[in-house]
Amino acid sequence: MRPSNYIAFAMIDQYSEFARVSSQLKLKYYTDEDDIITELYSPLLKNATEYVRAAGFFRSSVFKLMTEDLLDFAIRKGKMTLITSVKVDMDDYDSIIQSLDETILIEELKEMRKTPDLIPATNMLAALISSGCLTVKIGIRKSGIYHRKKGYFTDGKNIVFFSGSGNESYTALRPELDEGSAEDFSVYWNLDPKGGWERRGKPDYERLYNEANEAAVAPSTKIITIKDVPKGFFDFINDEDWINLENHRIFAAKQQKKMRILWEKHFGAKKPIEGAILPDPMWDHQLEALEAWNDNAQRGILEHATGSGKTITALKAIDNQLQENGDVIILLPSRKLMKQWYEEIDERFSYPNLIVGRIGDGHKDKDVLQFMKLRDEDNRYILLMILNSAMKEDIFRLINQVVRNPNSDILLLVDECHRIGSDGRAPLCELDIEKVMGLSATPRVYGNEEGTNRIHNLLDRVVHRYPLRLALREGRLCPFFYNFYTVKLTTDEQDRYDDLRAKIRRLYAIWKSQKNPTPPPPQLLTFIYQSRSIIRGAENKILMVEEIIREHYHQEEKQHWLIYCDTIPMMGAAENLIREMGIHTRRYASDMTDFEQQQVLREFERDGGFLLAIRCLDEGVNIPCISHGIILSSTTNPREFIQRRGRLLRQYTGKPYSRIFDAFALPSNDPGESGFILSEILRARELAEESLNWDANKRRIDRIIEQYGITINSDLEEEIRENEEEE
Repeated sequence: MRPSNYIAFAMIDQYSEFARVSSQLKLKYYTDEDDIITELYSPLLKNATEYVRAAGFFRSSVFKLMTEDLLDFAIRKGKMTLITSVKVDMDDYDSIIQSLDETILIEELKEMRKTPDLIPATNMLAALISSGCLTVKIGIRKSGIYHRKKGYFTDGKNIVFFSGSGNESYTALRPELDEGSAEDFSVYWNLDPKGGWERRGKPDYERLYNEANEAAVAPSTKIITIKDVPKGFFDFINDEDWINLENHRIFAAKQQKKMRILWEKHFGAKKPIEGAILPDPMWDHQLEALEAWNDNAQRGILEHATGSGKTITALKAIDNQLQENGDVIILLPSRKLMKQWYEEIDERFSYPNLIVGRIGDGHKDKDVLQFMKLRDEDNRYILLMILNSAMKEDIFRLINQVVRNPNSDILLLVDECHRIGSDGRAPLCELDIEKVMGLSATPRVYGNEEGTNRIHNLLDRVVHRYPLRLALREGRLCPFFYNFYTVKLTTDEQDRYDDLRAKIRRLYAIWKSQKNPTPPPPQLLTFIYQSRSIIRGAENKILMVEEIIREHYHQEEKQHWLIYCDTIPMMGAAENLIREMGIHTRRYASDMTDFEQQQVLREFERDGGFLLAIRCLDEGVNIPCISHGIILSSTTNPREFIQRRGRLLRQYTGKPYSRIFDAFALPSNDPGESGFILSEILRARELAEESLNWDANKRRIDRIIEQYGITINSDLEEEIRENEEEE
């Protein structure tokens, strides 16, 4: 039975038993500190009408921990749905299949309730199924394993959802705190503010609900009632290998191949059994990039505009590497990018002997490096790694061993490769690998020539460029209108700004007068940063937001607006303003959990409206539906500028063009500050030159140049850029 308030929870029964239970719940449980059965499972089972549980591994032995509660639950005609993987215990499987053809009455359950300690686990499993209480379903993947670890209890009106590291097994849930596994559970509920629906965001139970009802949630996963799953899909396990399976995420290659073949046989070969699904034909610039990379001995960097398909280009290179029986290591700067790459590979690659592993964000598939080192001829491997994880001593040592193996054949791919050039990642840039590819719209470390040299040391030179101008001209990015607005600083902001710039000029003169060159003094850098902060966070920018929205926002069109803010206070001010206008808005912030961020993005894509962000959307987040963008946060860093621009120019069905609104705060007309103003004007001019309304923008930019007495020439532009990078 689906809770009546499943989507919105508009009707909450504050006097239900769940309301009483929730007051005793904690937001987090640790099995080495808490008795998960007594504190979480038991009180909820006693008051629930339905229990849905997804677990990568299940064993009926878990029923020893809650036999009485489950029998009471069944006697009350509660419904339990268990979704687990093809890794099952043979005895459990036999008990389930046999009990499907049997029926027992409530009276028999009541008899069992009198002597719960005498009931074998498999008998308990059979009784729950035969009574109609328990339905077992199997999650089948094309390869790999169904490995969700989530569940929820409901009393028909209210819901308690949990997720964590534990499976539905005796070792994961046993109450002896000094034994069993060390697991954790995060708990959410909708009955009171403490539960976190408003504060922490609604968890992803909708997916779990759909899976419990066998609704399709992903093309690569099937949820099927156990009786309808062909026996060949199951990989039966025993006591000897159970402990390893609880902690091991990589299947043996023979199991991967078996799953692929069975999948295609039973669910239809929507793509070839062996190969990759990539656009055919690929775009000309993608083919040119691959040709240039191959001509450079499969080494080099692709400098392609954000949104122009460089990931597809890289996937083609990976496909070629796999066809030559080589392995691939992909280094990524963030967990979001690792998740995106994993999903792309899972969806597009269909090699039966391919094993994909991850290191970072809780994934610990170091075994893949071991297999690469041993040069396993029967299988191919792709390993995704977050940069920070790759720098850990044990991981870095294994990577070194792999690449130094004369028999290895590794392609190293570095996405957003400008991130690998930082000082802290210098050891990675010393790796000696023949086949390397770097991807970035801005493959350099601004203001750090040594960092850029490190990138080139690892990945070689830029072998192909595909700039924004060409991407727009060839229709690979969405055309756009560009409007920029200027505001003055408030009196207080102008006074603080003038004071800081005076101090900057004084310290700068002293620093430049030194005979021996030294790094700029920290105080000078602090004053520069503080003066820039005044410009970026100027109060009057918020006033422009209302003007822009009133003129261009049309709710009936289901527009998607992104607003880049500079600080939390600025975000709060923009949020309050938009809400006062009666428009729904959402925040996307770096201090949110992955779950909360994904929930915000899903709701934003589905419903439209306004999304407020600071820097956390600069890299690695793809929201092509964004149709309007307001840039309140100025940036003199070319990389940030290019990335923000790229977020807004991705193509999307029903989106003929984008609109970008830029807000500049200009200090008073002081000729001594023309260099600082120039950096902003150059940014506006660069974006405006490619816009659909360039003529109107040109006139406005010319007026500002005349107002501030700025002289623009190529030498001065380069000098200003260099100064900005130093700052």
